[in-house]
Amino acid sequence: MPLMTDPVFISYCHAQAEWVHTRLAPVIRASGASVTLDVIDGVAGRSLAAQMKEWGDAAAHVVAVLSPDYLKSTACQLEWKHARRRDPGFLKGRELIPLLRETCAPMPPELTGPAAPLYLDLRRDGREKADAVLEQTWAKLLAVWGGGLGTRTIDWLDALHGVRRDLVEAKHVNLLAAAPIQWSKLIVELNDQLPEPAAVVDLADPLNWVRRNFLENTLRALGVNAQLDHPGPLGDVIGFSQMMRTLPPRRLVLKNFQKCRRFDDFGADLFDALRFHAMDDGRNLTLLIHTTEPFGGLLPAGHVLSVMTFNQLVLSPV
Repeated sequence: MPLMTDPVFISYCHAQAEWVHTRLAPVIRASGASVTLDVIDGVAGRSLAAQMKEWGDAAAHVVAVLSPDYLKSTACQLEWKHARRRDPGFLKGRELIPLLRETCAPMPPELTGPAAPLYLDLRRDGREKADAVLEQTWAKLLAVWGGGLGTRTIDWLDALHGVRRDLVEAKHVNLLAAAPIQWSKLIVELNDQLPEPAAVVDLADPLNWVRRNFLENTLRALGVNAQLDHPGPLGDVIGFSQMMRTLPPRRLVLKNFQKCRRFDDFGADLFDALRFHAMDDGRNLTLLIHTTEPFGGLLPAGHVLSVMTFNQLVLSPV
């Protein structure tokens, strides 16, 4: 997928903030566009009206999230009217995208009648079981800037929120997804939504194919900057476990776990150390293991990790 640079300004009422921040904005960002949001990009002490004008002017596209609260909000109406000036007759079809999140009765007059633009209806998103109609609506939105997720948007969102729910509940997860699916961006968005970001270690990095490097980089990702210099063939694993015992409960993401085939000195003892902290009494580690192929096929029969229970989420390409 080519790198997108289209900036998107989301105009919304804060009554819709949770949906915007946890569903709409993540999808837009993961699809390849950048997103401007007032609570993130606003500068304290500057005129809000001036900043809203600047955001609207700088954006290639303005997505207006319509609801009764939006239509009553003075600030939102300023954003709407400013965006309307860029395409008063809705003839370009890309600059102002009306998106219906709540039923509006009546609808704005400019959105009714034969000359009205096509607005996107996402009222059911996250509230009812997703279907082909909802997926088509998401696809129309992303098509405005030529973006995509490599999988169905409704499935990508289900995976994002399913992984978040499981990790918050201290359940281990295996996310099975490969290119062109935007799985790495899903993990970025996941970390933005977790109460505390998970530590991330990417096994696609050849530096992590050496056991000691992997252990030290895992500790570093967990906030422990230490070198493992314990003697003996299992000294680094023992040192890793000793340091892990000092940590509060944490979440660890292992990306590209299928690369474990390349590990020269990664024996069962290493994974037994991970299992100890992720499975036994007093465990303090919850795992999200990402793979591009089925997790079970990566492990020999009886492997220490194979006895762990993982909730598996599979994303299929489209």
